[in-house]
Amino acid sequence: MSVYNAEKFLALAIESILHQTYTGFEFIIIEDCSTDNTGKILDQYAKNDLRIKVIKKERNKGMQGFIRNLNLGLSVAKGKYIARMDADDIAEPDRLHKQFDFLEKNPQYSLVGTQLTLVNETGHVIGEKLAHIENDQIYRNMVKSIQLFHPSIMFRNDPQIYYREKMLYCEDYDLYLRLISEKKKLANLPDKLLKYRILDQSISRSKNMLVRKMFLEKCFQFHSERQAMGNDSYEEFEVNDFLNVLEPEVKTNVHTLKLGLSVALKYNLRNDYHTLLNKLLKNKEKVELKYKLFGRLPQNCFKYYSFLKLRLS
Repeated sequence: MSVYNAEKFLALAIESILHQTYTGFEFIIIEDCSTDNTGKILDQYAKNDLRIKVIKKERNKGMQGFIRNLNLGLSVAKGKYIARMDADDIAEPDRLHKQFDFLEKNPQYSLVGTQLTLVNETGHVIGEKLAHIENDQIYRNMVKSIQLFHPSIMFRNDPQIYYREKMLYCEDYDLYLRLISEKKKLANLPDKLLKYRILDQSISRSKNMLVRKMFLEKCFQFHSERQAMGNDSYEEFEVNDFLNVLEPEVKTNVHTLKLGLSVALKYNLRNDYHTLLNKLLKNKEKVELKYKLFGRLPQNCFKYYSFLKLRLS
């Protein structure tokens, strides 16, 4: 568990793990320089339960730091299996036991998730989130929508299972697609074993949607590269090109701008489309007519992008 300014729900999350029916675990918590009472809460729990191991970071580095925290947790974990947990969610009492039993009985599987119950800030149930159960179904549908819910997963402690630090906002999706590329078997239990809290200010919602969706599209591109060639171009990927793509004064390569235009059109982000089009027009390279024409489309045309299956090369 990586934790930052989580005092509001932290105790509930920790209690839900400490009261699991499966008790033989170490609980690794990375405290990422919180400015609220998170540190004090963690110190108290660690004092009372020796299964808790708190690692305190010296500097918070945002989303990139979050991914590093996850890898730090992986590097110090001693258990046979590793389970993810978020600081605002609640694990059902039998979550770890059921996932442990599944992996013990099915050694051919590398990772198992669960279904989710959705709750709001006050803990009231507001819905559910379900995914396919079988490996083949997960494989077929993963490129359409995420089929493994990150705070619910448990996987084997394997050095080959780690998060790539450049894949901001989709580090989990990137992991699943890499496992699929490696033909690792994946599954979901049919049970709803995690209460997933919907918050307005979660880390995944705080960044511009265009940037987040561009990272997701890049994740899919890497997957396609691996399918075709056996490897991808991750090492050449310049993450700052995406992070600064909407900054008017920051120069961005044409390939990134065209990807951003495609994403903006796909997700009905008309204002972002025009920002990127203006940046593209400032480049010395010739701008194809189609980009200018799409920029003149009325708002409602953007809404039917997926239906019309329009694509920008």
